[in-house]
Order: sequence, then C-alpha cells, then structure tokens
Amino acid sequence: MKLDVTRYGATQTALLSGAQVDRLIDELTHARLEMLTPADGGEQAGETR
Repeated sequence: MKLDVTRYGATQTALLSGAQVDRLIDELTHARLEMLTPADGGEQAGETR
C-alpha cells in the first residue's frame, strides 16, 4: 500500500507491506478503543476541551 505521511511538517510517500498495513489497522483500532474507554475518575479518555 502506498500512502502519504506527514512528519514534522514534511510530507513523504511511504510504501507499506501487507503485514505493516495489518499492524497499522490494529494500532489504530486499539487507539480508537482506548479513546472510547472511560478514564479513571469518570472523565472521557482522549482530548479534553
């Protein structure tokens, strides 16, 4: 898979193998679930405004 990534304000193209795509999907899914899980103290996990 080819995708554009931005790091430190610079955009580059990255080529990911099938295994790397699977890992990326797993990591993003885990991060999403972490943000949906209530934190200690009854506050929403993730960003606060």
